[in-house]
Amino acid sequence: MGHSPTATGEDISLDAYMRLPVEQYYILDPKQIQFVAGNRFILSVPRIQLLGASLQPVIEVQVTSEDDAVLLQATDCQLNATGIMGALDSKFAMQFQTRLTWSSHTHSRLPNHQQQQHQQFQLSADYAKWAADPAYRAERRLRTSQKVVHRS
Repeated sequence: MGHSPTATGEDISLDAYMRLPVEQYYILDPKQIQFVAGNRFILSVPRIQLLGASLQPVIEVQVTSEDDAVLLQATDCQLNATGIMGALDSKFAMQFQTRLTWSSHTHSRLPNHQQQQHQQFQLSADYAKWAADPAYRAERRLRTSQKVVHRS
């Protein structure tokens, strides 16, 4: 696997970044991603206005790291609908599973097709910051040692 050491010997490769403990990822966008506990997160989609009604899907996602991939699986979803769409919440069910993979030969950014597909998770920008900033990496490690439950 690609290994990009710093002057202190710390591995800052894309491979090392993608293998971070899952609880370190909720900082990507705290307005849309909230750490619940363990490997569970809440994803909040921005409110959608339509025909005088609105909905704001909130999805609970379980994240699992494997050697060569990160798996995201929806475990629950609420539409939080208002107006004429209010009755949809009790009739709506959603399931998804996404498998994120990466190439260990890419050191500076995620491959273009993954950047486009997963832009909502801001992985490319976060990886660039993580790889360049030792203080940011240290802050991320603190999240693992503290295992703080964060919900707004």
